[in-house]
Amino acid sequence: MLSGTPFQNNFVELFNTLYLIRPTFAEGIFKSFGDHENGLEADPVEKEMSLQDKNETVFRRTFATFSGGIEPRGNSSRLKELRLIIDPFVHVHEGNLHKLPGLRDYFVFLYPSTLQRCILEKLTEKSNFENNYRVSCISVHPSILLGIETLDAKDRDVIKEHQADLSNARITDGVKVRFVVELVRLCAALNEKVLVFSQFVLPLSNIKHFLISSFNWTTGQEVLQLDGGIAQKCRQPIIHTFNNSQKVKVLLVSTEVCAEGMDLTGASRVVLLDLAWNPSVRRQAIGRAYRIGQKKVVYAYNLIASSTLEEKKHKIQDTKDKFSQLVFSTVAKNDTLVDTLKECDDGVLCELIKRDISASFFEKVLEPKCG
Repeated sequence: MLSGTPFQNNFVELFNTLYLIRPTFAEGIFKSFGDHENGLEADPVEKEMSLQDKNETVFRRTFATFSGGIEPRGNSSRLKELRLIIDPFVHVHEGNLHKLPGLRDYFVFLYPSTLQRCILEKLTEKSNFENNYRVSCISVHPSILLGIETLDAKDRDVIKEHQADLSNARITDGVKVRFVVELVRLCAALNEKVLVFSQFVLPLSNIKHFLISSFNWTTGQEVLQLDGGIAQKCRQPIIHTFNNSQKVKVLLVSTEVCAEGMDLTGASRVVLLDLAWNPSVRRQAIGRAYRIGQKKVVYAYNLIASSTLEEKKHKIQDTKDKFSQLVFSTVAKNDTLVDTLKECDDGVLCELIKRDISASFFEKVLEPKCG
């Protein structure tokens, strides 16, 4: 099995993947990590389990502290044992991406507008997964609520309360729309193309509306869109046009149709409008531009609405990325997130921050630094 993202969510998933490839590896897990090895009495329930279930239980319990929010440590003795167990059949190739011009990966925290904050505070409480879609859409622009058909009665009352503002949508009402429009404005002047990713179609359509109205552009010429509604046979021509036409400025892409082999090296700027719980989605999206054939430094902007569910998702993503590095990286890493709001090497981002001084939409900009 080949995978650029073998660790995606948790250690149980990893166990099941490795067990599928090499079932006998589980014997090493139980021998190394079973409680009987530590002089502890075995759980009576575990005695009745199958070997696979027993090993999975031990595997999960061994690393349970990681999922509890404790910072993972590379010098963990059990982690070292795990790497020794999987080393004979897991081979890591980190590629030749170091030969590319480079990647600058930013996490951009933006303060929601007054209207966005007001609506987010009034929406009914739901679970994280149910709330995910609403928060992602509103964080781009609150007017997207008008297109969501699955809202309950209380949420529709909130819409009615703000109907005038939502119908008369302004760019400044949506902090992420404002960021994208200003970024595209600067990049167009520098002849740089922009990729904009979202898990959902409505935010992409909303962004397209504001780009067209702001720059008097045309769909299919300056602005292209690639989502599940585009027939398979039409997708490659869109990709070819984006990479080769000087007239195209922006490609709006749904992450669901962004196949891992898709080549979008015509772009040097990548914007991720929302965050997925699984960090591999983010890495794969950036990898459409940051891949062999790229001639420019790639700048990626992960947009996060401050004080919302997206901050929690960002922390979970960061923890999962660290687990993956600890288990699979061949080079010891100690990545830390450094605030670059005041000291930024990206000229375009610096200009955006400078223009924002009066509006104060930026909270902070974090960039991973290897220390």
